[in-house]
Amino acid sequence: MRAWLIVLLLLPLIAHPQPTPAPGTKPPPPDRTTQQQVDLADHSLAFRAIVSTHRFTAGTVAEADVVTTAFVLDGIAGGPRPVTFVVNGGPGSASAWLDLLALGPWRVRLPQDGVLSPSLDPALIPNEQTWLGFTDLVFIDPPGTGYSQLIASGDDVRRKYWATEGDVNTIASTIRRWLEANGRLASPKILVGESYGGFRGPRLARRLAETESVGLRGLMLISPVLHFNAWDSDWQPFAWLTRVPSMAAANQRSETRNMEAEAYVTGEYLTDFLRGRSDSAAVARMATHITALTGLDPALVQKRGGRIDWWTVQREHEPGRVGSAYDLTITTLDPDPMAQSVRTPDAVVDALRAPVSAAAASMYADKLGWRADGAPAPRYEILNDAVFRGWTYSGQQTAAESVSALNLALAADPAMHVKIVHGLYDLVTPYFGSKLILDQLPPAQAKRATLLALPGGHMFYTDDKSRGCCNGEGGVALVREGLCLLPWPTTWPRERCHNDLCGLVRLQQRGGRCGRGLSIADHAVIGRLDHRVQVSLGAKSQDHRVARLDVGAIPVAPFTYLLNGVLGRAQQLDDLRFRHVRVGT
Repeated sequence: MRAWLIVLLLLPLIAHPQPTPAPGTKPPPPDRTTQQQVDLADHSLAFRAIVSTHRFTAGTVAEADVVTTAFVLDGIAGGPRPVTFVVNGGPGSASAWLDLLALGPWRVRLPQDGVLSPSLDPALIPNEQTWLGFTDLVFIDPPGTGYSQLIASGDDVRRKYWATEGDVNTIASTIRRWLEANGRLASPKILVGESYGGFRGPRLARRLAETESVGLRGLMLISPVLHFNAWDSDWQPFAWLTRVPSMAAANQRSETRNMEAEAYVTGEYLTDFLRGRSDSAAVARMATHITALTGLDPALVQKRGGRIDWWTVQREHEPGRVGSAYDLTITTLDPDPMAQSVRTPDAVVDALRAPVSAAAASMYADKLGWRADGAPAPRYEILNDAVFRGWTYSGQQTAAESVSALNLALAADPAMHVKIVHGLYDLVTPYFGSKLILDQLPPAQAKRATLLALPGGHMFYTDDKSRGCCNGEGGVALVREGLCLLPWPTTWPRERCHNDLCGLVRLQQRGGRCGRGLSIADHAVIGRLDHRVQVSLGAKSQDHRVARLDVGAIPVAPFTYLLNGVLGRAQQLDDLRFRHVRVGT
Protein backbone atom coordinates (compact mmCIF):
# COMPACT_ATOMS: atom_id res chain seq x y z
CA MET A 1 0.00 0.00 0.00
CA ARG A 2 2.80 2.42 0.88
CA ALA A 3 4.50 1.78 -2.48
CA TRP A 4 1.28 2.56 -4.36
CA LEU A 5 0.88 5.80 -2.37
CA ILE A 6 4.37 6.92 -3.40
CA VAL A 7 3.54 6.20 -7.05
CA LEU A 8 0.33 8.24 -6.82
CA LEU A 9 2.20 11.17 -5.30
CA LEU A 10 4.77 11.08 -8.10
CA LEU A 11 2.23 10.96 -10.93
CA PRO A 12 1.86 14.77 -11.23
CA LEU A 13 5.64 15.08 -11.60
CA ILE A 14 5.72 12.35 -14.23
CA ALA A 15 2.83 13.85 -16.21
CA HIS A 16 4.16 17.44 -15.99
CA PRO A 17 7.98 17.56 -16.08
CA GLN A 18 9.37 20.45 -14.08
CA PRO A 19 11.39 23.14 -15.90
CA THR A 20 15.12 22.59 -15.88
CA PRO A 21 17.66 25.40 -15.49
CA ALA A 22 18.40 27.15 -18.78
CA PRO A 23 21.95 26.59 -20.07
CA GLY A 24 24.39 29.29 -19.06
CA THR A 25 22.24 30.86 -16.34
CA LYS A 26 24.05 32.12 -13.26
CA PRO A 27 22.70 33.45 -9.98
CA PRO A 28 22.48 37.26 -10.09
CA PRO A 29 24.60 39.35 -7.71
CA PRO A 30 22.89 40.43 -4.47
CA ASP A 31 20.74 43.54 -4.61
CA ARG A 32 22.91 46.60 -4.16
CA THR A 33 22.36 50.23 -3.16
CA THR A 34 25.10 52.80 -3.66
CA GLN A 35 25.36 56.52 -3.03
CA GLN A 36 25.95 58.52 -6.20
CA GLN A 37 26.31 62.11 -7.34
CA VAL A 38 26.17 63.59 -10.81
CA ASP A 39 27.62 67.06 -11.31
CA LEU A 40 25.72 69.09 -13.88
CA ALA A 41 26.52 72.49 -15.30
CA ASP A 42 24.82 74.56 -12.62
CA HIS A 43 24.05 72.13 -9.80
CA SER A 44 24.64 68.61 -8.54
CA LEU A 45 22.20 65.81 -7.87
CA ALA A 46 22.88 63.39 -5.01
CA PHE A 47 20.96 60.15 -5.30
CA ARG A 48 20.83 56.46 -4.49
CA ALA A 49 21.24 53.85 -7.21
CA ILE A 50 19.32 50.67 -6.37
CA VAL A 51 19.82 47.51 -8.43
CA SER A 52 17.27 44.82 -7.54
CA THR A 53 16.39 41.37 -8.82
CA HIS A 54 12.76 40.26 -8.78
CA ARG A 55 12.37 36.49 -9.02
CA PHE A 56 9.35 34.88 -10.65
CA THR A 57 8.42 31.33 -9.75
CA ALA A 58 5.87 28.64 -10.49
CA GLY A 59 5.25 27.14 -7.08
CA THR A 60 8.74 26.45 -5.74
CA VAL A 61 10.40 26.39 -9.17
CA ALA A 62 12.34 29.51 -10.20
CA GLU A 63 11.48 30.58 -13.75
CA ALA A 64 12.78 34.10 -14.39
CA ASP A 65 14.68 37.03 -12.89
CA VAL A 66 13.78 40.65 -13.69
CA VAL A 67 16.41 43.28 -12.90
CA THR A 68 15.37 46.85 -12.08
CA THR A 69 17.75 49.79 -11.85
CA ALA A 70 16.42 52.75 -9.87
CA PHE A 71 17.79 56.24 -9.30
CA VAL A 72 16.20 57.93 -6.28
CA LEU A 73 17.03 61.52 -5.37
CA ASP A 74 18.33 62.10 -1.84
CA GLY A 75 16.43 64.02 0.81
CA ILE A 76 12.96 63.14 -0.44
CA ALA A 77 10.82 60.83 1.66
CA GLY A 78 8.53 59.56 -1.09
CA GLY A 79 5.00 60.88 -0.94
CA PRO A 80 4.32 63.49 -3.62
CA ARG A 81 7.60 63.03 -5.50
CA PRO A 82 6.82 61.19 -8.75
CA VAL A 83 8.39 57.90 -9.73
CA THR A 84 8.73 57.03 -13.41
CA PHE A 85 9.01 53.45 -14.68
CA VAL A 86 10.79 52.98 -18.00
CA VAL A 87 10.64 50.09 -20.47
CA ASN A 88 12.09 49.81 -23.96
CA GLY A 89 10.75 47.74 -26.82
CA GLY A 90 11.86 45.17 -29.33
CA PRO A 91 10.51 42.91 -27.98
CA GLY A 92 13.95 41.95 -26.73
CA SER A 93 15.37 45.42 -26.16
CA ALA A 94 16.93 46.47 -22.86
CA SER A 95 16.25 49.72 -21.02
CA ALA A 96 19.79 51.07 -21.57
CA TRP A 97 18.63 52.87 -24.72
CA LEU A 98 16.46 55.27 -22.71
CA ASP A 99 18.67 55.13 -19.61
CA LEU A 100 22.01 55.96 -21.24
CA LEU A 101 20.85 58.05 -24.19
CA ALA A 102 17.93 60.05 -22.79
CA LEU A 103 16.63 59.97 -19.22
CA GLY A 104 19.20 58.66 -16.76
CA PRO A 105 21.83 60.63 -14.79
CA TRP A 106 24.60 59.61 -17.20
CA ARG A 107 24.61 59.21 -20.96
CA VAL A 108 26.85 58.14 -23.81
CA ARG A 109 28.49 61.10 -25.54
CA LEU A 110 27.32 61.23 -29.14
CA PRO A 111 29.22 63.03 -31.91
CA GLN A 112 28.06 66.52 -32.80
CA ASP A 113 28.13 65.72 -36.52
CA GLY A 114 25.55 62.98 -36.02
CA VAL A 115 27.75 60.25 -37.50
CA LEU A 116 27.14 57.10 -35.46
CA SER A 117 29.40 54.04 -35.46
CA PRO A 118 30.01 50.84 -33.46
CA SER A 119 33.42 52.18 -32.36
CA LEU A 120 32.03 55.20 -30.52
CA ASP A 121 33.63 55.81 -27.13
CA PRO A 122 31.28 54.15 -24.58
CA ALA A 123 32.48 56.37 -21.71
CA LEU A 124 29.63 57.97 -19.76
CA ILE A 125 29.23 61.69 -19.16
CA PRO A 126 26.75 63.60 -16.94
CA ASN A 127 23.36 63.94 -18.61
CA GLU A 128 22.44 67.61 -18.37
CA GLN A 129 18.89 66.76 -19.39
CA THR A 130 18.23 63.90 -16.99
CA TRP A 131 14.74 63.49 -15.62
CA LEU A 132 16.12 62.71 -12.17
CA GLY A 133 15.73 66.32 -11.08
CA PHE A 134 11.94 66.09 -11.16
CA THR A 135 11.15 62.39 -10.86
CA ASP A 136 12.76 59.25 -9.54
CA LEU A 137 13.50 56.70 -12.24
CA VAL A 138 13.12 52.92 -12.37
CA PHE A 139 14.40 51.13 -15.47
CA ILE A 140 12.96 47.64 -16.07
CA ASP A 141 14.56 44.88 -18.15
CA PRO A 142 12.13 42.03 -18.95
CA PRO A 143 13.52 38.46 -19.02
CA GLY A 144 16.06 37.98 -21.78
CA THR A 145 17.12 41.64 -21.86
CA GLY A 146 19.88 43.44 -19.99
CA TYR A 147 20.92 41.15 -17.14
CA SER A 148 17.41 39.74 -16.68
CA GLN A 149 17.10 36.10 -17.62
CA LEU A 150 14.95 33.06 -17.97
CA ILE A 151 16.17 30.64 -15.31
CA ALA A 152 14.14 27.63 -16.39
CA SER A 153 14.34 26.22 -19.88
CA GLY A 154 11.66 24.76 -22.12
CA ASP A 155 9.09 26.01 -24.59
CA ASP A 156 6.40 26.44 -21.92
CA VAL A 157 8.55 28.91 -19.97
CA ARG A 158 9.47 30.86 -23.09
CA ARG A 159 5.83 31.03 -24.18
CA LYS A 160 4.90 32.28 -20.74
CA TYR A 161 7.37 35.18 -20.52
CA TRP A 162 8.09 35.92 -24.18
CA ALA A 163 4.47 36.64 -25.03
CA THR A 164 2.17 39.64 -25.13
CA GLU A 165 0.09 38.83 -22.06
CA GLY A 166 2.76 37.12 -19.99
CA ASP A 167 5.11 40.03 -20.60
CA VAL A 168 2.55 42.57 -19.39
CA ASN A 169 1.82 40.44 -16.33
CA THR A 170 5.52 40.22 -15.47
CA ILE A 171 6.24 43.93 -15.84
CA ALA A 172 3.09 44.95 -13.94
CA SER A 173 4.02 42.64 -11.07
CA THR A 174 7.57 44.01 -11.07
CA ILE A 175 6.27 47.60 -10.79
CA ARG A 176 4.02 46.71 -7.86
CA ARG A 177 6.80 44.79 -6.11
CA TRP A 178 9.21 47.72 -6.47
CA LEU A 179 6.68 50.22 -5.13
CA GLU A 180 5.94 48.04 -2.10
CA ALA A 181 9.60 47.28 -1.35
CA ASN A 182 10.56 50.95 -1.52
CA GLY A 183 7.54 52.47 0.23
CA ARG A 184 6.36 54.37 -2.84
CA LEU A 185 2.76 53.22 -3.26
CA ALA A 186 1.56 56.76 -2.48
CA SER A 187 3.80 58.43 -5.07
CA PRO A 188 2.44 59.72 -8.39
CA LYS A 189 3.40 57.12 -10.97
CA ILE A 190 4.42 57.64 -14.60
CA LEU A 191 5.28 55.09 -17.26
CA VAL A 192 7.58 55.76 -20.21
CA GLY A 193 7.68 53.17 -22.99
CA GLU A 194 9.53 53.25 -26.29
CA SER A 195 8.59 51.44 -29.52
CA TYR A 196 7.17 48.06 -28.43
CA GLY A 197 7.42 49.56 -24.94
CA GLY A 198 4.86 52.07 -26.21
CA PHE A 199 2.68 49.12 -27.22
CA ARG A 200 3.08 47.79 -23.67
CA GLY A 201 2.19 51.14 -22.07
CA PRO A 202 -1.62 51.24 -22.38
CA ARG A 203 -1.89 47.53 -21.59
CA LEU A 204 0.25 48.02 -18.49
CA ALA A 205 -1.95 50.91 -17.36
CA ARG A 206 -4.98 48.64 -17.49
CA ARG A 207 -3.27 45.62 -15.93
CA LEU A 208 -1.79 47.67 -13.09
CA ALA A 209 -5.16 49.16 -12.23
CA GLU A 210 -7.08 45.89 -12.56
CA THR A 211 -4.79 43.35 -10.88
CA GLU A 212 -2.00 45.19 -9.01
CA SER A 213 -3.95 48.07 -7.37
CA VAL A 214 -1.60 50.61 -8.95
CA GLY A 215 -2.84 53.67 -10.83
CA LEU A 216 -0.71 55.56 -13.32
CA ARG A 217 -0.91 59.36 -13.47
CA GLY A 218 0.51 59.57 -16.98
CA LEU A 219 1.98 57.72 -19.94
CA MET A 220 4.70 58.90 -22.28
CA LEU A 221 4.85 56.68 -25.34
CA ILE A 222 8.00 57.26 -27.38
CA SER A 223 7.82 56.17 -31.04
CA PRO A 224 5.13 53.62 -30.16
CA VAL A 225 3.57 50.94 -32.33
CA LEU A 226 -0.06 51.09 -31.28
CA HIS A 227 -1.52 48.77 -33.91
CA PHE A 228 0.47 46.21 -35.89
CA ASN A 229 -2.13 45.80 -38.62
CA ALA A 230 -2.92 49.44 -39.19
CA TRP A 231 -0.31 50.26 -41.81
CA ASP A 232 1.25 47.03 -43.09
CA SER A 233 -0.87 45.73 -45.95
CA ASP A 234 0.27 46.77 -49.41
CA TRP A 235 -3.30 46.54 -50.67
CA GLN A 236 -4.73 49.32 -48.52
CA PRO A 237 -3.74 52.98 -48.69
CA PHE A 238 -2.65 53.52 -45.11
CA ALA A 239 0.42 51.33 -45.55
CA TRP A 240 1.68 53.92 -48.02
CA LEU A 241 0.28 57.27 -46.92
CA THR A 242 1.34 57.16 -43.25
CA ARG A 243 5.04 57.25 -44.15
CA VAL A 244 4.89 59.98 -46.81
CA PRO A 245 4.99 62.87 -44.27
CA SER A 246 8.10 61.32 -42.67
CA MET A 247 9.75 60.92 -46.08
CA ALA A 248 8.95 64.54 -46.88
CA ALA A 249 10.25 65.75 -43.52
CA ALA A 250 13.51 63.84 -44.01
CA ASN A 251 13.93 65.18 -47.54
CA GLN A 252 13.48 68.76 -46.38
CA ARG A 253 15.18 68.28 -42.97
CA SER A 254 12.06 69.81 -41.44
CA GLU A 255 12.04 70.66 -37.74
CA THR A 256 8.26 70.67 -37.65
CA ARG A 257 5.50 68.56 -39.16
CA ASN A 258 5.03 68.95 -42.90
CA MET A 259 1.41 70.05 -42.98
CA GLU A 260 1.38 70.17 -46.78
CA ALA A 261 2.31 66.49 -46.94
CA GLU A 262 -0.24 65.57 -44.28
CA ALA A 263 -3.02 67.41 -46.09
CA TYR A 264 -2.07 65.85 -49.42
CA VAL A 265 -1.99 62.21 -48.27
CA THR A 266 -5.36 62.47 -46.52
CA GLY A 267 -6.90 64.30 -49.45
CA GLU A 268 -5.89 64.03 -53.09
CA TYR A 269 -3.45 61.14 -52.56
CA LEU A 270 -6.06 59.01 -50.84
CA THR A 271 -8.65 59.79 -53.52
CA ASP A 272 -6.26 58.93 -56.35
CA PHE A 273 -5.07 55.78 -54.60
CA LEU A 274 -8.64 54.52 -54.36
CA ARG A 275 -9.08 55.07 -58.09
CA GLY A 276 -6.67 52.18 -58.58
CA ARG A 277 -3.58 51.54 -60.66
CA SER A 278 -5.57 51.32 -63.88
CA ASP A 279 -6.36 55.04 -63.72
CA SER A 280 -3.26 56.43 -65.42
CA ALA A 281 -4.16 60.05 -64.71
CA ALA A 282 -4.51 59.35 -60.99
CA VAL A 283 -1.18 57.48 -60.96
CA ALA A 284 0.51 60.35 -62.78
CA ARG A 285 -0.82 62.88 -60.26
CA MET A 286 0.39 60.72 -57.37
CA ALA A 287 3.84 60.37 -58.92
CA THR A 288 4.16 64.13 -59.46
CA HIS A 289 3.28 65.01 -55.89
CA ILE A 290 5.36 62.23 -54.29
CA THR A 291 8.37 63.26 -56.36
CA ALA A 292 8.06 66.85 -55.15
CA LEU A 293 7.69 65.79 -51.51
CA THR A 294 10.41 63.14 -51.36
CA GLY A 295 12.97 64.45 -53.84
CA LEU A 296 13.27 61.01 -55.44
CA ASP A 297 13.92 60.43 -59.13
CA PRO A 298 10.70 61.20 -61.08
CA ALA A 299 11.11 58.19 -63.37
CA LEU A 300 11.47 55.86 -60.37
CA VAL A 301 8.41 57.29 -58.64
CA GLN A 302 6.38 57.04 -61.85
CA LYS A 303 7.49 53.42 -62.28
CA ARG A 304 6.33 52.62 -58.74
CA GLY A 305 3.01 54.34 -59.34
CA GLY A 306 3.51 56.88 -56.57
CA ARG A 307 3.77 54.05 -54.02
CA ILE A 308 7.18 54.23 -52.36
CA ASP A 309 8.18 51.48 -49.93
CA TRP A 310 10.73 51.63 -47.11
CA TRP A 311 13.62 50.02 -48.92
CA THR A 312 13.24 52.14 -52.03
CA VAL A 313 13.43 55.44 -50.17
CA GLN A 314 16.20 54.19 -47.89
CA ARG A 315 18.41 53.30 -50.83
CA GLU A 316 17.42 56.03 -53.27
CA HIS A 317 17.23 58.93 -50.82
CA GLU A 318 21.00 59.50 -51.10
CA PRO A 319 22.72 57.60 -53.94
CA GLY A 320 25.63 55.44 -52.79
CA ARG A 321 24.37 55.40 -49.23
CA VAL A 322 21.57 53.66 -47.35
CA GLY A 323 19.36 55.59 -44.95
CA SER A 324 18.27 54.11 -41.65
CA ALA A 325 14.66 53.01 -41.45
CA TYR A 326 14.75 54.49 -37.94
CA ASP A 327 16.02 57.87 -39.14
CA LEU A 328 16.13 58.45 -42.88
CA THR A 329 18.54 61.38 -42.49
CA ILE A 330 21.26 59.16 -40.97
CA THR A 331 22.99 57.05 -43.60
CA THR A 332 25.75 54.51 -44.06
CA LEU A 333 27.74 53.49 -47.11
CA ASP A 334 25.98 51.07 -49.45
CA PRO A 335 28.14 47.91 -49.32
CA ASP A 336 27.26 47.01 -52.93
CA PRO A 337 25.67 49.89 -54.86
CA MET A 338 25.38 47.78 -58.04
CA ALA A 339 23.37 44.99 -56.41
CA GLN A 340 19.59 44.99 -56.68
CA SER A 341 19.26 44.27 -52.98
CA VAL A 342 21.77 43.99 -50.15
CA ARG A 343 21.77 43.37 -46.41
CA THR A 344 23.02 46.59 -44.84
CA PRO A 345 23.64 47.22 -41.12
CA ASP A 346 21.24 49.88 -39.90
CA ALA A 347 22.91 53.27 -39.57
CA VAL A 348 21.31 53.91 -36.17
CA VAL A 349 20.49 50.70 -34.28
CA ASP A 350 23.44 48.63 -35.48
CA ALA A 351 25.77 51.60 -35.04
CA LEU A 352 24.76 52.21 -31.42
CA ARG A 353 24.30 48.62 -30.29
CA ALA A 354 27.94 48.05 -29.27
CA PRO A 355 28.73 51.36 -27.51
CA VAL A 356 25.46 51.49 -25.55
CA SER A 357 25.82 47.87 -24.46
CA ALA A 358 29.43 48.45 -23.39
CA ALA A 359 28.43 51.60 -21.51
CA ALA A 360 25.70 49.70 -19.66
CA ALA A 361 28.07 46.91 -18.64
CA SER A 362 30.57 49.51 -17.42
CA MET A 363 27.91 51.39 -15.44
CA TYR A 364 26.81 48.29 -13.55
CA ALA A 365 30.34 47.04 -12.84
CA ASP A 366 32.21 50.28 -12.21
CA LYS A 367 29.72 52.92 -11.10
CA LEU A 368 27.14 50.77 -9.34
CA GLY A 369 29.44 47.98 -8.17
CA TRP A 370 26.95 45.31 -9.20
CA ARG A 371 29.02 42.41 -10.51
CA ALA A 372 28.34 38.73 -11.01
CA ASP A 373 30.75 36.35 -9.31
CA GLY A 374 33.00 34.19 -11.43
CA ALA A 375 34.11 34.41 -15.01
CA PRO A 376 33.12 35.00 -17.65
CA ALA A 377 30.67 37.73 -16.68
CA PRO A 378 27.23 37.49 -18.29
CA ARG A 379 26.71 39.56 -21.41
CA TYR A 380 24.48 42.61 -21.22
CA GLU A 381 21.73 41.86 -23.75
CA ILE A 382 21.03 45.25 -25.30
CA LEU A 383 18.97 43.75 -28.15
CA ASN A 384 18.22 40.04 -27.90
CA ASP A 385 17.30 38.62 -31.29
CA ALA A 386 16.23 35.31 -29.70
CA VAL A 387 13.50 37.11 -27.75
CA PHE A 388 12.32 38.89 -30.88
CA ARG A 389 12.20 35.72 -32.97
CA GLY A 390 10.60 33.67 -30.18
CA TRP A 391 7.88 36.16 -29.26
CA THR A 392 4.28 34.93 -29.10
CA TYR A 393 1.59 37.49 -29.83
CA SER A 394 -1.96 37.23 -28.57
CA GLY A 395 -3.61 35.76 -31.64
CA GLN A 396 -1.72 36.88 -34.73
CA GLN A 397 0.93 39.62 -34.68
CA THR A 398 -0.90 41.53 -37.40
CA ALA A 399 -3.96 41.75 -35.13
CA ALA A 400 -2.06 42.92 -32.03
CA GLU A 401 -3.04 46.41 -30.93
CA SER A 402 -3.04 48.62 -27.83
CA VAL A 403 -5.46 51.28 -29.05
CA SER A 404 -8.37 49.66 -27.22
CA ALA A 405 -6.38 49.57 -23.99
CA LEU A 406 -5.37 53.22 -24.48
CA ASN A 407 -8.99 54.25 -24.93
CA LEU A 408 -10.11 52.26 -21.88
CA ALA A 409 -7.31 53.61 -19.69
CA LEU A 410 -8.22 57.20 -20.55
CA ALA A 411 -11.95 56.54 -20.11
CA ALA A 412 -11.44 54.85 -16.75
CA ASP A 413 -9.27 57.60 -15.25
CA PRO A 414 -10.11 61.23 -16.12
CA ALA A 415 -6.90 62.33 -14.36
CA MET A 416 -4.63 60.37 -16.69
CA HIS A 417 -2.72 62.15 -19.44
CA VAL A 418 -0.90 60.53 -22.35
CA LYS A 419 1.85 62.04 -24.42
CA ILE A 420 2.94 60.36 -27.65
CA VAL A 421 6.30 61.60 -28.92
CA HIS A 422 7.71 60.68 -32.32
CA GLY A 423 10.69 61.57 -34.46
CA LEU A 424 9.79 63.21 -37.74
CA TYR A 425 12.13 61.05 -39.85
CA ASP A 426 11.13 57.60 -38.53
CA LEU A 427 9.78 55.09 -41.07
CA VAL A 428 9.42 52.19 -38.62
CA THR A 429 6.73 53.82 -36.49
CA PRO A 430 5.75 56.94 -38.44
CA TYR A 431 4.30 59.77 -36.40
CA PHE A 432 1.42 60.24 -38.82
CA GLY A 433 0.17 56.73 -38.06
CA SER A 434 -0.21 57.68 -34.40
CA LYS A 435 -1.92 60.92 -35.39
CA LEU A 436 -4.56 59.06 -37.40
CA ILE A 437 -5.20 56.76 -34.45
CA LEU A 438 -5.49 59.60 -31.93
CA ASP A 439 -7.92 61.38 -34.24
CA GLN A 440 -10.31 58.44 -33.84
CA LEU A 441 -10.45 58.52 -30.04
CA PRO A 442 -13.63 59.89 -28.46
CA PRO A 443 -13.28 63.63 -27.73
CA ALA A 444 -13.14 63.24 -23.94
CA GLN A 445 -10.18 60.88 -24.26
CA ALA A 446 -8.54 62.58 -27.23
CA LYS A 447 -8.02 65.87 -25.40
CA ARG A 448 -5.81 64.06 -22.87
CA ALA A 449 -3.80 62.12 -25.46
CA THR A 450 -1.61 64.45 -27.47
CA LEU A 451 1.09 64.09 -30.11
CA LEU A 452 4.47 65.76 -30.36
CA ALA A 453 6.76 65.24 -33.37
CA LEU A 454 10.39 66.31 -32.97
CA PRO A 455 13.36 66.48 -35.34
CA GLY A 456 15.07 63.10 -35.44
CA GLY A 457 14.08 59.51 -35.88
CA HIS A 458 12.79 56.58 -33.86
CA MET A 459 15.35 57.49 -31.19
CA PHE A 460 15.02 61.24 -31.65
CA TYR A 461 16.71 61.70 -28.28
CA THR A 462 20.09 61.12 -29.96
CA ASP A 463 19.61 64.71 -31.18
CA ASP A 464 20.60 67.15 -28.42
CA LYS A 465 17.84 69.66 -29.13
CA SER A 466 15.08 67.08 -29.42
CA ARG A 467 16.27 65.28 -26.29
CA GLY A 468 16.16 68.57 -24.42
CA CYS A 469 12.67 69.48 -25.58
CA CYS A 470 11.32 66.03 -24.76
CA ASN A 471 13.05 65.72 -21.39
CA GLY A 472 11.75 69.00 -20.01
CA GLU A 473 14.71 71.20 -20.84
CA GLY A 474 12.38 73.28 -22.99
CA GLY A 475 9.25 71.23 -22.43
CA VAL A 476 6.89 74.03 -23.53
CA ALA A 477 5.37 71.88 -26.26
CA LEU A 478 4.70 69.09 -23.79
CA VAL A 479 2.92 71.42 -21.38
CA ARG A 480 1.06 73.42 -24.01
CA GLU A 481 -0.34 70.23 -25.52
CA GLY A 482 -1.75 69.22 -22.15
CA LEU A 483 0.62 66.64 -20.67
CA CYS A 484 0.53 67.12 -16.94
CA LEU A 485 2.82 64.40 -15.68
CA LEU A 486 3.16 65.76 -12.17
CA PRO A 487 0.60 66.41 -9.43
CA TRP A 488 -1.85 69.22 -10.10
CA PRO A 489 -2.00 71.93 -7.41
CA THR A 490 -5.50 71.78 -6.03
CA THR A 491 -5.96 75.53 -6.32
CA TRP A 492 -5.44 75.59 -10.11
CA PRO A 493 -8.31 74.56 -12.38
CA ARG A 494 -7.12 71.77 -14.67
CA GLU A 495 -8.91 73.02 -17.76
CA ARG A 496 -6.76 76.17 -17.83
CA CYS A 497 -3.81 74.09 -18.96
CA HIS A 498 -4.91 74.52 -22.56
CA ASN A 499 -5.18 78.29 -22.80
CA ASP A 500 -2.54 80.74 -23.97
CA LEU A 501 -1.86 81.93 -20.45
CA CYS A 502 -0.21 78.68 -19.43
CA GLY A 503 3.43 79.15 -18.61
CA LEU A 504 6.18 76.68 -17.98
CA VAL A 505 8.38 77.26 -14.97
CA ARG A 506 11.83 75.77 -14.91
CA LEU A 507 12.53 75.86 -11.20
CA GLN A 508 16.29 75.73 -11.24
CA GLN A 509 19.11 78.24 -11.04
CA ARG A 510 19.00 79.18 -14.69
CA GLY A 511 16.26 79.47 -17.27
CA GLY A 512 15.42 76.78 -19.78
CA ARG A 513 17.81 76.53 -22.70
CA CYS A 514 15.05 76.31 -25.30
CA GLY A 515 14.42 80.03 -25.02
CA ARG A 516 11.65 80.07 -22.44
CA GLY A 517 11.72 79.43 -18.76
CA LEU A 518 11.61 80.86 -15.28
CA SER A 519 14.08 80.24 -12.50
CA ILE A 520 14.27 80.56 -8.78
CA ALA A 521 17.25 81.46 -6.68
CA ASP A 522 17.89 78.25 -4.79
CA HIS A 523 17.07 74.56 -4.46
CA ALA A 524 14.73 74.71 -1.50
CA VAL A 525 11.49 72.85 -0.99
CA ILE A 526 8.40 74.91 -1.75
CA GLY A 527 5.42 74.55 0.54
CA ARG A 528 2.14 76.44 0.61
CA LEU A 529 3.41 79.93 -0.04
CA ASP A 530 2.12 83.05 -1.69
CA HIS A 531 4.71 84.10 -4.26
CA ARG A 532 5.43 87.25 -6.16
CA VAL A 533 7.20 86.62 -9.43
CA GLN A 534 9.18 89.48 -10.94
CA VAL A 535 9.78 88.97 -14.64
CA SER A 536 12.31 91.23 -16.35
CA LEU A 537 11.58 91.58 -20.05
CA GLY A 538 14.45 93.65 -21.40
CA ALA A 539 14.23 97.07 -19.78
CA LYS A 540 10.68 96.54 -18.60
CA SER A 541 9.62 94.73 -15.47
CA GLN A 542 6.20 93.39 -14.63
CA ASP A 543 5.02 92.04 -11.29
CA HIS A 544 2.29 89.43 -11.17
CA ARG A 545 0.72 87.97 -8.09
CA VAL A 546 0.21 84.22 -7.76
CA ALA A 547 -2.62 83.49 -5.38
CA ARG A 548 -1.14 80.21 -4.17
CA LEU A 549 1.70 77.96 -5.27
CA ASP A 550 0.90 74.54 -3.87
CA VAL A 551 3.33 71.86 -4.94
CA GLY A 552 3.80 70.07 -1.64
CA ALA A 553 7.17 68.74 -0.58
CA ILE A 554 8.65 68.48 -4.06
CA PRO A 555 12.30 69.43 -4.65
CA VAL A 556 12.90 72.43 -6.81
CA ALA A 557 16.08 71.57 -8.64
CA PRO A 558 15.43 71.07 -11.47
CA PHE A 559 11.66 70.71 -11.60
CA THR A 560 9.31 71.43 -14.46
CA TYR A 561 5.88 72.63 -13.43
CA LEU A 562 2.86 74.46 -14.71
CA LEU A 563 2.29 78.00 -13.54
CA ASN A 564 -1.11 79.16 -14.73
CA GLY A 565 -2.03 82.79 -15.03
CA VAL A 566 1.28 84.23 -13.85
CA LEU A 567 1.62 86.33 -16.97
CA GLY A 568 -1.99 87.36 -17.01
CA ARG A 569 -1.37 90.51 -19.06
CA ALA A 570 0.59 88.72 -21.79
CA GLN A 571 -1.20 87.80 -24.99
CA GLN A 572 1.12 85.05 -26.17
CA LEU A 573 3.73 83.18 -24.16
CA ASP A 574 5.71 82.60 -27.33
CA ASP A 575 6.42 86.35 -27.49
CA LEU A 576 8.27 86.31 -24.17
CA ARG A 577 11.88 85.55 -23.41
CA PHE A 578 12.57 85.50 -19.70
CA ARG A 579 15.97 86.96 -18.82
CA HIS A 580 15.73 87.09 -15.06
CA VAL A 581 13.28 85.98 -12.44
CA ARG A 582 13.19 86.65 -8.74
CA VAL A 583 10.81 84.69 -6.56
CA GLY A 584 10.03 85.77 -3.04
CA THR A 585 7.28 85.50 -0.50
